[in-house]
Amino acid sequence: MINAEALQDFLRSLRLALKTSSLYPPEHPAFKKSAAELKEKADILLGSLPSLKIRFTPHALVVDGKTWEKDRVWEELAYFFHVRLILNLDIKPGVSVEDWLRFIRLLSRSPRDIARGGGIRCLLEKEKIAPFHVEELDYSELLSAEGMEIKDVWMYLLSDALREPTPQKIRRAAMIFPRALVQLNLNEFLADRDQVADLGRFFSLLREEEEEKLDACGEVVVKKILREEVLPTEGQLAGLSEVFARMKDQHLARLLLEAMAQAERFQPSSLGLFWRLLGEERCPGVARSFEEEAFKDILELSESSLFEVRLRAFLEANPPTSPPSPIISPFREAFSAVLDQISRRERPSIDPALLSSSFRFMLLNILAGQASREGISACLAALHEEWKKIAFEKDFVFLEALYETLEKKAEALAEQPLFRRIREELADYIEKSLLSGEVRPELEHLLRRLPSSRLGLNYYLTAIFEERIVTPAILRTFFHLFANDIFYFNLNLDQEKSNRRFLEKLTACLAEVDSPLSLATLKHIYSLGDDHIKVRALEAMERLSACDENFLLALLRKADFALKRRALVILHKDPGAREKALRILFHRPWPFGIKNRTLLQHLRIVEELDLREAAGHVVRLERRRFFWNRRLRREAGNLLRKWSFGQA
Repeated sequence: MINAEALQDFLRSLRLALKTSSLYPPEHPAFKKSAAELKEKADILLGSLPSLKIRFTPHALVVDGKTWEKDRVWEELAYFFHVRLILNLDIKPGVSVEDWLRFIRLLSRSPRDIARGGGIRCLLEKEKIAPFHVEELDYSELLSAEGMEIKDVWMYLLSDALREPTPQKIRRAAMIFPRALVQLNLNEFLADRDQVADLGRFFSLLREEEEEKLDACGEVVVKKILREEVLPTEGQLAGLSEVFARMKDQHLARLLLEAMAQAERFQPSSLGLFWRLLGEERCPGVARSFEEEAFKDILELSESSLFEVRLRAFLEANPPTSPPSPIISPFREAFSAVLDQISRRERPSIDPALLSSSFRFMLLNILAGQASREGISACLAALHEEWKKIAFEKDFVFLEALYETLEKKAEALAEQPLFRRIREELADYIEKSLLSGEVRPELEHLLRRLPSSRLGLNYYLTAIFEERIVTPAILRTFFHLFANDIFYFNLNLDQEKSNRRFLEKLTACLAEVDSPLSLATLKHIYSLGDDHIKVRALEAMERLSACDENFLLALLRKADFALKRRALVILHKDPGAREKALRILFHRPWPFGIKNRTLLQHLRIVEELDLREAAGHVVRLERRRFFWNRRLRREAGNLLRKWSFGQA
């Protein structure tokens, strides 16, 4: 059995050695002394043991079945190892001072450096530090690891995949990459030449093993380049060039077209980088593909003033009189051709939006009627042909009608492949519109009718906690579709406990969602936040129909003035709860006036809120005897006179 006192001495010595390592260089006497003391404590503890195994959770240590928690030393050690993705540490007896020095130096690296090195176990093998055996967090635990950002998880998975490129490891890194890129500052990432080289190797592996994920990963890189001001040096271009080299001309052209036509954020200065990464040989092909893709969507593009402005801005900055360039010239010609088509396009005398709407509703009427099998097939084909334009125009009025029609005809049309496809695309579009921040009454009506999510829980969590897209509609839908998965929402919320701006935004949105889950989430935010956030959480609770009486009454017993005031505002809505609250505030056995200052605060609260229902309690305070209650009697009498309950 482990000696508890020896274990505590060892753990405190371990914490001291880790702190010393962060303050002093390896050759400093203080660091060497701390390692020698750590060896001494370890030898005492392991004298009669075959090994020492420590398990780490985010907030506690587990040794020999006993949990060590609720102490600053244990919590600090637990968190230190947890963010370095260490689940278990097994220490053999007889570790030398030199091995302790090397092990502590290794642990003192930042979590990101350890992740980039392939994880602590890989580094132990490289450094040949044998007396320590480490078990790391597995893949699923990584994604919910408290204190870990998704970009750090991806760096770890990337290093692991490059070190041992199995299909499973490459697939895992590819799955996380789009989410990680949201957090990555691309300029900082490019400043590290090794990281850029790793990115190029990663895309080469994708081409060999996971080609279907290549386009998805490449797409997020290209979009980030076009929407942010990225300024790589010549030496940093190789890794990004590898990304472009693996993508098809048509796909790159489509991404450029969408960025120029639809993206709110678009950096014209990034066009130069886009073309440099393509290279002279590919620019003409991508420019032709851009022209072809634009001609396909010329009707929609003609309605986009933003797209036209961006085309004209480029052409004005690069007139035909400019010296010919093998990179710029092909795009100048393509942009001119597209702009010419937009300018020449004859505007019909009939409102095109009205014409399109009439045509779509005519198709719905046919579909809803008793049409033949051939007629239904033709109608579905026409609707599917229209789908891209419907989505581009965000015609939610029609989408609501389409959803109702499809639901009514579900049984009759179940055998039609196009019916299933339209239904799936519609469900995807509804959820993606929501998660892009779209706010429409028709959209909310559609969302309430969705029986389940096609996108899945992680898609929502990414939008809310990584892309910071939070609206009342998103939260309402999340609670509707994932009521049984609120645990994962709270796990992500825990990682945002220091982000006051995000917590304020989330709290304001929760105030608009009248649901028991909103109340539960606001209570969780209250437990995480500082005093400012706690007040905001209580203010949001005021707007909900449900309340947690026990939670609020507990605040009246121990919270500060501002929090008690807000709690009392909520409790005041219910007469029964109101009376309980007033009794807690004024009927407490505090002899000799030791809590009179608190009672004076409570008088101030009921005065500010004009809670005249408290008059009976205030009268009792006015009648208290003894000299130490003099001020309390005076303030209570003043309040009663203000309310006209006392003598004038």
